[in-house]
Amino acid sequence: MDSLNIIIPTYNRIYNLSNLIKQFTDKKWKTLFKFSEKINIYILNDFEEKLPIDLYQEDINKINQIGFEVIIKNNKKNRGHGINFATHMRTILKNHPGFFITIGDDDLLIVDEFLIFLKDFYQSKAQIGIAGFLQDGKNHNLIKEKKIIRDKEKAINKYANFGKGTGIIMRLPTESDQTKVENTFLGCMFEDKVYGCLNLRRNPKLFVYPKVVAKHAGSENFLIPYSFRVYLNLDLIRFVFKSEKRLEKFLKNKNNIDLIFQIKQKIKLIKMLLIALKNNIFTTKVRYTSIEILYGDLLYFIKHIFVINSYPWQTTYYLRKTKNRNH
Repeated sequence: MDSLNIIIPTYNRIYNLSNLIKQFTDKKWKTLFKFSEKINIYILNDFEEKLPIDLYQEDINKINQIGFEVIIKNNKKNRGHGINFATHMRTILKNHPGFFITIGDDDLLIVDEFLIFLKDFYQSKAQIGIAGFLQDGKNHNLIKEKKIIRDKEKAINKYANFGKGTGIIMRLPTESDQTKVENTFLGCMFEDKVYGCLNLRRNPKLFVYPKVVAKHAGSENFLIPYSFRVYLNLDLIRFVFKSEKRLEKFLKNKNNIDLIFQIKQKIKLIKMLLIALKNNIFTTKVRYTSIEILYGDLLYFIKHIFVINSYPWQTTYYLRKTKNRNH
């Protein structure tokens, strides 16, 4: 049997993470050993300070007694959410072939329903499984019944447009897919989307479970701390994976992008700027960006509004260091 790797990227959410870890102390999780011979929980800490292990140790001991292994990785520098996840994937891939699940550190699982979802997924023999996620009282999964999507275009489109990564299960990437992510998509902020789309290109079998298996556990009244880059990059990934020819072209040169698509993105960038200015300056409502990063978005707008064939990924210390080393 394959392994199951539960991956929890985390950044400066010590107590939210504590609540999530506590969920895995439930002995009900033992049922997963029917499908996986080895189950690992990876906590990928993307913060300069190490996690306070004393806070979690009692729960980790209980998890170990169930038979799961808890592995904590502390990054020396902040890599950024997607990069944190993707750069550790190579180690996970080498050590434990099988499947992986990603869970947000400020989300909680509905354990009983989640276990039913995983059982049904394994029985479906699918490559990827997605299920309902509850945020702001809304289920991100709009499909009303269990189904398997086998058409490649429909499967990729459904997966790429699925809102939340928590609770998604998929087969670990191949070495080839991991290389594609590292060479082309690292820093796109949606590395999980890329893994899934590459997966479905080879074997388009997507299992969809309609019921809610996880929910956002943070504050209901929160600002959306996303920059313009987040929305534009997601659109780009959806665009790239719509055809094999387009993907191959992008893998050869990620700055060679369809001109009409770029023009549409520039129009969207202008709209987002107007909405961000309105929401952050003239009202208290925030939709596209929070006031804390609005200034960075303004610089981003000025730098990229007139630039063609230069699609910026995420800028972090880790990527700058990597580029300098390569040059």
